[in-house]
Amino acid sequence: MSTTEATATIQPAPRSNALAVRGILDAPTMTKLLGDALGGYMEIEAFKAQCYMAANEVGARDCSTESLFRCFLACAQMGLIPGSHHKHVAIVPRREHVQNCQRPKSGCGCPLHATVVPQWQGYAHLMRQQPQIRDVKATLVHERDAFEFRDGVPLHEYDPFDPLRVFLHPSAGPCGLRGGYLTVERNDGEVAYHIVPAAKIHKNREAAETQAIWSKWFEEMCRKSIFRDAWAKRIIAVDPQLAQRVGAADAADNAALGNDPAREAPALPEAAKTSKTERIAARLRPAAVVAAALPQERAAIPTTDPDVAEAARIDAGTDAKRSAKPAREPGED
Repeated sequence: MSTTEATATIQPAPRSNALAVRGILDAPTMTKLLGDALGGYMEIEAFKAQCYMAANEVGARDCSTESLFRCFLACAQMGLIPGSHHKHVAIVPRREHVQNCQRPKSGCGCPLHATVVPQWQGYAHLMRQQPQIRDVKATLVHERDAFEFRDGVPLHEYDPFDPLRVFLHPSAGPCGLRGGYLTVERNDGEVAYHIVPAAKIHKNREAAETQAIWSKWFEEMCRKSIFRDAWAKRIIAVDPQLAQRVGAADAADNAALGNDPAREAPALPEAAKTSKTERIAARLRPAAVVAAALPQERAAIPTTDPDVAEAARIDAGTDAKRSAKPAREPGED
């Protein structure tokens, strides 16, 4: 064996991300940064151990060490724990192409950078940290569900085995989402509810720079929107430190999604749109209210739904034609 071959044989293997992250986190300066960010809610060494495991998970192991450390520092600032088993956050790898990249689609070799995205479980974890909160739960309401909000309490019935009860991103077909609500159980036994309509959830979706994450995890993103809306409207009392953590989670979520409230949703493909008959049928109750009115009063009923308005106009025209026919005299049959 030649000297060159022997040297090549004993070359050390590339250092894994988990070991590289350990080296960064164990540095005195970085340990202090983590301690300041954690603020005492978790032991530093226990948090580091979670970071080591998260750095070795699929998706994160190929990301740059620096971007992973930034993600873990952001987790500490949010008061959330990295790692897929906790589900507080998702570490999403994104390829940042260098200038003049020849193959920007795939296989270009440009570095992967980790991006931290808070999940709805993370927002639920933060809410459960409040001393007066025992548990929280976000529930989505489908168009096939029986739902009524009576005296401040949701009455919700649905078949969990219904194969048609699915929530889809609007680009994939009929969405099925009517809205959702948050159930907040307090330690004193009191239960509070927070209702979020589908329009508000879709407004959050439309604010995203791309629909990639919303398309892949639509149901999960809808649940997160319910928690974010509840936090924004302060349905529970929040101490200042926790408010800072929630603010950091919102900032990380907005940065990861590229949220811009002024952005409009892209036009949906024709295949994803429902027919006019389906849209009218989905709004059967408003149409019935219009149809129940007297013919001369139907035009005065306000409605912002073009399909319902058209149904009322057609129905009113039919009644007008009927009323124009001369009455039959007895014996004309």
